[in-house]
Amino acid sequence: MSGRFLRSRRQLFPPGIFTFPEKYGIGNTSAEFEEELIPRLEGIDKLVFDFAEPDHISSAGLRVVLSALQLLDSRGGSMIIKNASDGIKKVFKLTGFLSIIDFR
Repeated sequence: MSGRFLRSRRQLFPPGIFTFPEKYGIGNTSAEFEEELIPRLEGIDKLVFDFAEPDHISSAGLRVVLSALQLLDSRGGSMIIKNASDGIKKVFKLTGFLSIIDFR
């Protein structure tokens, strides 16, 4: 893993807290981000995405979130999104994700 997109804060917080990257919707970037994220969810049952950096989310970014949520859900895990801007929360609301993901 190159760690190009995903910054884990494992050294500061419990495993499973990751900062969602600011840039992720250009070309194959989202696919690369997903390839980096999914293996790092091994053994994690609670994922916290910190959305402090991005000011928008693309459909590809939504797919990454949904893929991670489906993986966690299949293991009885959960996801929290924190520090999301009002614009990002609006996108999650319009897509129906707001009702299946815990926002804080």
